[in-house]
Amino acid sequence: MATDKVIQNDLADNKMVTSKTIAMELNVTTETVNNMCRQKRMPEAIKLSPNNLRWYADEIRAWIENGCPKLANWKIIWRHTNTDLETRNIETET
Repeated sequence: MATDKVIQNDLADNKMVTSKTIAMELNVTTETVNNMCRQKRMPEAIKLSPNNLRWYADEIRAWIENGCPKLANWKIIWRHTNTDLETRNIETET
């Protein structure tokens, strides 16, 4: 599955994306994305506040490119492909 230009553009600045952006990329509703998150079927979200979730754009792009594996499998893949998990320059999507 090819990633959308919205996510690709956000990667340039290591931005964070919303469930709306992910839903557009996967061609599903935001409710589906939120359900997938609750069911641990996608990368874990960063809670900015109780109702304000964001995901790292680069992680979502890589997750999609790897076929959207469930969270347990994704953690293994992501750790092996990303050695710098602790240091990120975070910019939130507007």
